Amino acid sequence: MIRPDCTKHPSRRRLGAMLALAAIVAVTAPLFAAPPENLDTALASQRQHVEEHPDDAGALNDLANLLLLAGDHEGAEAAYAQALANQPEHPQARFNLALLLHDRGRPRQAIRELRTLVKHHPDHAWAQYQLGALYADRGHRGRALERYVKAFRLDPRLSDPVFNQHILSNPLATAAMLRAFSELSNAGSVPRLYADPGRITALLLPPTPPVLDTPAEEEEPAADQTQDDG
Repeated sequence: MIRPDCTKHPSRRRLGAMLALAAIVAVTAPLFAAPPENLDTALASQRQHVEEHPDDAGALNDLANLLLLAGDHEGAEAAYAQALANQPEHPQARFNLALLLHDRGRPRQAIRELRTLVKHHPDHAWAQYQLGALYADRGHRGRALERYVKAFRLDPRLSDPVFNQHILSNPLATAAMLRAFSELSNAGSVPRLYADPGRITALLLPPTPPVLDTPAEEEEPAADQTQDDG
């Protein structure tokens, strides 16, 4: 299953630099070749945090991610499930659970989780894309293409191989991009080039209304002060 790169934003680096990346990194996948040295401390701290906030779905989701780093898949799945029991529409927990279910050889359950996620969060571009990838793996090309198109429309960065390496091996990517972006194109959008764009822009701008001097308010004459003769 494709994992979103949550640590990077689109950049202008060329494809050659992108191909040098070892793998897409995500909070739901190991961030290091080996568990970080302070993982035990982090796990203990997060467990304590969950004990103090047992209803916090976000805390349970983050605990599950740490458990995955430690290789505890069963514990991670249980933590994701508890997070969703506390907050059924929690998008991160359901998305991460779907990834884990796929990794554990349960693609049908993963699809079910993703379908639930996009039902409540239809603008979740990564979930749309992942659902497309799962459909493609099962031979449902039409459904996969539909999901890819939705994903690209929601977040065009997913069509950038620096942001989403999976498109390099996705045979439906080109067709999905053409469909996704064709509706956004405009035949008349090619700009005309001007020799002196600054001058032309100034000519086309509406005239600035003149600033009228506001007459100063007249000061009221001071009241006459009469002095008593006596």
